[in-house]
Amino acid sequence: MEWEAIGIILFITFFVLLALGIPVAIAMIASSIGVILIFLPSAAINQVVPIFFQQGTSFSLLTIPLFMLMAEIVKITGITEELFSTMKKWFGHFPGGLGMASVAACSMFGAVTGSSIATTVAIGSIAIPEMRKTGYNGTFATAIIAAAGPLGTLIPPSNTGILYGVITETSIGKIFMASVIPGILLTVMFMAYIAVYALLRPEVAPSVPKSSWSERFNSLKNVTSIIALMILVLGFIYLGVSTPSEAAALGCIGAVFIALFKRKLGLGMIKEIFTNIATSTSTIMMLIIGTYLIGYVLIYADIATNITAGILGFSKNKWVILGGTYALFILLGMFIDAMAIVCLVMPLLFPVFLSLSIDPVWLGVIVIVLSMIGFVSPPVGLSMYVASDYSKDIPIGNVMIAVLPFIGVMIIFLIVITIFPETIMWLPNHMRGF
Repeated sequence: MEWEAIGIILFITFFVLLALGIPVAIAMIASSIGVILIFLPSAAINQVVPIFFQQGTSFSLLTIPLFMLMAEIVKITGITEELFSTMKKWFGHFPGGLGMASVAACSMFGAVTGSSIATTVAIGSIAIPEMRKTGYNGTFATAIIAAAGPLGTLIPPSNTGILYGVITETSIGKIFMASVIPGILLTVMFMAYIAVYALLRPEVAPSVPKSSWSERFNSLKNVTSIIALMILVLGFIYLGVSTPSEAAALGCIGAVFIALFKRKLGLGMIKEIFTNIATSTSTIMMLIIGTYLIGYVLIYADIATNITAGILGFSKNKWVILGGTYALFILLGMFIDAMAIVCLVMPLLFPVFLSLSIDPVWLGVIVIVLSMIGFVSPPVGLSMYVASDYSKDIPIGNVMIAVLPFIGVMIIFLIVITIFPETIMWLPNHMRGF
């Protein structure tokens, strides 16, 4: 059978399974194995079990559960409340100050979680009620958290970055370092937008009384532990002292010490933490295995090669191809989970980018940003629904409209880091080791 027919059957089967409500990972695995059994030579099935075993036991993937474990331990320490309180003292008196504090808190909490959803839940549960109690417009407050929560995807460690690194065999440590400056830049851009909006419409985002300098500096002791954890993890990776997996393990140890110091770690809590980690990790592992199975079919049936040739035959201009990729990610992000998009699209398009000599580390950050936009984009942007749980009196349609300016900020940011790639590549080009 021709490669075109096999490719069409593979993706139609996948999307039909999705439409039937089958989880993405299972749909990827089932459609791949079905095509292998029916349309590929009998020898092709021999690689299915090795793919399950090799990817399920990959050392690189150990980074994901370890960073998840670190995040779960940090969450139980109560550091979220302290983090938001500190940011409130430093930014609250500015126009839109509580919104700015929420963005800063999301950025810092994302630095120890790597997860958009975890960041949105942890900060949103505190910041949205606090902003509304202060007099913020409820829709605007919810939109702030819906947009800023996905900073957890961009600020390293990033689960999406790890996933991209594993799929494309790109240095995860370099992807982490490459995300630092863009993460800070987008945080500042969000805060600037909130400040300008609050200046134009002060009734929507009132300020809070100014804290004294002594109160501000005293509040910093509440966040020293999270800052130390960030420096421990990212510093060791940057200096080449440890791999990302080893740094994640050190981060877990650091998180345990913080939890013990705060007397927050009990046996019941440990059981809950490991149950959550096992569930989340299993889901991601199955997603990665599904990605490799689809990739195996694409390579075995020469689908990937022919698609690469077809795209390059259409245009060899990297800006045209990048623009098309951006549009594809944003469009798919409106309907499909961001991590699933990375797993589905990268096996197809990554060879195209390599043929155009596009740096895979730079591309990794771009993919993370595109995934972040997908987390926010209506109608399926997951962070909107998570944030809306803390403003149940506000129609989700209102929140969808309110996040559009934030999506505009993210698109401007995407254009900036595309035109000025050194904003991404400066740190990884100066790091040691891994």
